[in-house]
Amino acid sequence: MIFSKIRNCSLILCLAICYPSVQAQSSKTILENSKIDTLLSKFPAYSSQSSDTSVLAMSKFNQPAMIRLVGKLEGEDRKKRTQAEYAIGALSAYASRQGKESLRKSTAVNYSKALQTLNNQQSKAFLISQFEYIGKDESIAILSSYLNDQNLVDPAVRSLAKINSESAKAALLKAMPEASGMGKLSIIKALGDLKYKPAVAALNGLVNANDPNERKMVLYALSYIADPSSEPLFFEAAKKLNFQYDHTNAVASYLIYADQLLKAGNYKLAGEIGRKIISESKSPELVSTRINALKMLIDLNAKNTPIYLSEADKEPDLEYFASAIAFATPHLSSNEIGEWNDKLQIKQIITGNDLPEEQLLRLREIFSKSTNTETRINILKQAGEIKIFNTLAFAAAYLDDATLQHQAANTIVKVALSGKYSGSFIKAILSKALAVGNPTAIDSYRSQVEKYIKEMSSDPGFVQIFNGKDLTGWKGLVADPIKRAKMDAKTLETAQAKADVEMRNSWTVKDGELVFMSHGDNLATIKKYGDFEMLVDWKIIDDKKGEGDAGIYLRGTPQVQIWDNARTNVGAQVGSGGLYNNQSNPSKPLKVADNPLGQWNNFRIVMRGDRVTVFLNGEMVT
Repeated sequence: MIFSKIRNCSLILCLAICYPSVQAQSSKTILENSKIDTLLSKFPAYSSQSSDTSVLAMSKFNQPAMIRLVGKLEGEDRKKRTQAEYAIGALSAYASRQGKESLRKSTAVNYSKALQTLNNQQSKAFLISQFEYIGKDESIAILSSYLNDQNLVDPAVRSLAKINSESAKAALLKAMPEASGMGKLSIIKALGDLKYKPAVAALNGLVNANDPNERKMVLYALSYIADPSSEPLFFEAAKKLNFQYDHTNAVASYLIYADQLLKAGNYKLAGEIGRKIISESKSPELVSTRINALKMLIDLNAKNTPIYLSEADKEPDLEYFASAIAFATPHLSSNEIGEWNDKLQIKQIITGNDLPEEQLLRLREIFSKSTNTETRINILKQAGEIKIFNTLAFAAAYLDDATLQHQAANTIVKVALSGKYSGSFIKAILSKALAVGNPTAIDSYRSQVEKYIKEMSSDPGFVQIFNGKDLTGWKGLVADPIKRAKMDAKTLETAQAKADVEMRNSWTVKDGELVFMSHGDNLATIKKYGDFEMLVDWKIIDDKKGEGDAGIYLRGTPQVQIWDNARTNVGAQVGSGGLYNNQSNPSKPLKVADNPLGQWNNFRIVMRGDRVTVFLNGEMVT
């Protein structure tokens, strides 16, 4: 009994002695929690100064307090969880500043300890991500422990990659063989992003992995590491796909690999790869692949730009040719740029969908602006593919030009023999073509041309009403047909003399073109015509006055209207080619077919009796 009492008494005494200590500990915890909650309430901070003040207070927390702060990430109160993320993020950013090494290191140690107390995967992932800011080699061990955790491997890999030390990279490589799934892909990607050369052997061995996602990531990683030993593997992977794009991005990675070699100074291998890709990627759908390889080649060796451009000029794909010119432009003179762009435009015109009349107009526009003989010869050659009379007239103008006459002759013969033409004009230019053409070429088609001329019909064909030199065959216009009919011979003669003077003041011939001087009156042909078919090219010059208005009167009436379409105030938006003063039938054209102001247009006007048909740039408008 006495013993029992003493024991009970001892217990009571013990409790009496211990209770104040427990109570003190609990009070301290409550106080620290309250202090933490108060700090958290200041986040998110509304200013950097306010944030720094709160972070400075946090930086003085001991490890238990820091663990309690981190524990707030898993609290039931959603608001406090969010505030804890802001606070921890602010502390990490503050500790990563220059001159805060001691705080950075202690924070990393505290995070490592706190990480082991967390249960929620999301909270762990967030805290692991903070090592991107404060992690260094002392954190590699704790981060490496998560490289086999499918839920946490990604933030762990990112943090190790951000540490980017030899030890961190070695840790990633060491973990790769045992990793699987998305975790393994994350590790492989990081090794590539870090350009970690010691990983090449292991990655080369994974190029043919069964998992296409793994193959894709391995090729990605090897492309950025850019070790020469990987080249045969890249070529084989791309070759298996016929250089087509697929899920593994083998071709895209091959291009990146070559570009990285170029940046690393391995010009020889980069150039070989560029040539291989262009050679192997000939399918039309692979033009973008060839374009990327071409850019690399031009960047690699600008002095070979003329070679690459000449090769691109032979390519059927105009996108490839256009890209070659764009890539080469920084390495070319202004004259060379103009010449290559002319070549591109010529190809675009000939292979485009424009009507023949419009194609020829566009070629002539380039021809008139070019001073390069090669370009002009090329235009004459390409014009030979446009089988219309207008082409014959265009080429005929250069039969007396010593530098252009051979090609002009070839074009005339080619176009003429493709159709049934007649008349003195055709006979004359074909005979001239035989006389001035290249002797070697002439012999191959002389007999055929002579036979063509001999069998030509007696139809007079087209004749020139403007000789391109002067106003021969033209006169000033006297009034209108009704007023002229009322004049006697002497009155008409006097009026005509006055009109002729006015014509010479109003019209001139310049560079083979009949040009209106922006003032004065109309002119007319001296010869009268019955039914006819007329071809005429016209252009309204943009003089910035916005008053473009012209027309062609047919046997006095009607007038085929020529407009500056911008003059909507007078209804010009309907387009040119309408019969402006037609009273009984439609006067507006069927469609707008005008070229922009300042560019050439072509009319083909057919008049039979009182019926008129008008074609503008190859399209029927009336």
